[in-house]
Amino acid sequence: MVGSTLPVVFAAKVMDMRKLARRNKEGRSRTERE
Repeated sequence: MVGSTLPVVFAAKVMDMRKLARRNKEGRSRTERE
């Protein structure tokens, strides 16, 4: 069971990292405009 759940947790972390990266990019572009 543990071995089968590891890939799922890893995928979830990768998705979170992508969301955070996208949010950081948006935040930077917003501050640069102002």
